[in-house]
Amino acid sequence: MGAVKRERLEMYAEGFHCLGFWHSHPEPRPTPSNDDIKMAREHAQAGKNDFEGLVFAIVGTDAFPPGLGVWVHDGVTLWRAEPEAQDVGVIKLSE
Repeated sequence: MGAVKRERLEMYAEGFHCLGFWHSHPEPRPTPSNDDIKMAREHAQAGKNDFEGLVFAIVGTDAFPPGLGVWVHDGVTLWRAEPEAQDVGVIKLSE
């Protein structure tokens, strides 16, 4: 058994659940590799009794938003989360 799978089983046994992963890619607009997709699928399938999907984010070298890719894997399909432009106004932090 691989280290990642063993750690996942140990953490699940203690009540901890992996809801997602993020990492970076050296490309402007990131896309998941075959290894990324396989890992997301395995973790989504492992947690399917506890949640609907695994959030998977990859940070590329372009500025936000095109430099950030976000997907959700439901154990079968990797779904791309498309950003929506929203005017949230200005938030002033207290000093």
